[in-house]
Amino acid sequence: MVNPFKDPVTALTTLLAFSVISSPLIHGAPAPVPDDEPEVIGNPGLSAHSWCAENREEVFRIDMQQEEQKMSNAIPIDTGIYTMPDSPEQDKGKDPMQNGSLTPVSIKTVEPNTDVRAKRQVDEEQKEKSILSAVFEKFIKRQGIQPSNPCRHPNPIFPDEGPPSHVEGCNQDPLDPEGFCPHKAENAECAYFCEERRDYYYGKEQRWLPAQEIFPYPDAPVVSIGKGEMISLSVGIDYRFQIALPVLSVGLGVTLSKSWTWTNTRSYTAPKWDVLHPYCAFFTFVPKMVRSCGTVSKWPRRVILQPMGGYFDMCNWRVKPETIKDACVEFPWRNAKDEVEGVLMLVKVECGNEQTLAPPCQQDKKYLLNGVMDETLNHWNMDDPETQRWLKSQGKLKF
Repeated sequence: MVNPFKDPVTALTTLLAFSVISSPLIHGAPAPVPDDEPEVIGNPGLSAHSWCAENREEVFRIDMQQEEQKMSNAIPIDTGIYTMPDSPEQDKGKDPMQNGSLTPVSIKTVEPNTDVRAKRQVDEEQKEKSILSAVFEKFIKRQGIQPSNPCRHPNPIFPDEGPPSHVEGCNQDPLDPEGFCPHKAENAECAYFCEERRDYYYGKEQRWLPAQEIFPYPDAPVVSIGKGEMISLSVGIDYRFQIALPVLSVGLGVTLSKSWTWTNTRSYTAPKWDVLHPYCAFFTFVPKMVRSCGTVSKWPRRVILQPMGGYFDMCNWRVKPETIKDACVEFPWRNAKDEVEGVLMLVKVECGNEQTLAPPCQQDKKYLLNGVMDETLNHWNMDDPETQRWLKSQGKLKF
């Protein structure tokens, strides 16, 4: 019998086999990541917005340098270099360029690129159109669901660039041929709402309170949001409505209340300081919102007298109602579980002045959507060239 510890080859094989088997026992298997581990959020790099690909400060500076180089190469320069005649007698005192005895050297010049700005504007418009068409196509084909009422789609698209998703043709409660919203069962308001169209969009930011500024220093305290914390969202109603929320709920197919709360299902933390440097930051929540518009019709009430001095009032369906067109209500989007949805994000600001935002291409692309930034809390740095170009591209700044 061979002693495995005396035979060198057998001993080595046994040792390797034992090390492989015992390695997990000695070093331990990789520990599973717990579900309650904080998720790091924030914009770790430059914004993913399509505008930033060509217009952020670094790219724009390089493009300007290339354009200046092209312009300098395009200036025609008279070098004065000609092929001389074989003998002085050939020109006979005449201008060599008139008698054809001298042939100028052909010099190729580059035409000035004067339409760079116009071409870039056309490219941006085409890109926006392609984004809109893609969003529309995605909305139609998403999950293959085609509800009978397009305004009752269970999973609508919320674009993170461009205008909101617009849906026409709500047919839950069609209008009367005379243009008013027909009544159904009687209610205390004698009013009814017929939904006609919807917009799906990201609403105004809700600053996370208590507000804590996140600093880009190695010894800065870690800022995080604990699991189960909540933020409140309100409902915006057209002042012309003058009807109760339960009446609107019937027309919208959802249960409206004056406010909702968003509860985070896990904890979040800010990225490392070197990711944010040189900017500071704060947490904000951007909710998914729905804007529903339609027609409101309201009938007057009439009094019905009864014997012994009794009376009661009821809706007077015999007269034409007072009708309000294009009345809108805005409310947070809720999923199939009746949960409010949205995005918790990090907003970068200048250190020492948390009201002044970092340049647009340092922000989350959703933060650049119209109506998301709370202008009562934040403002752009108007001295920043990138910010000026962004606001001009959005029609918010004119030079």
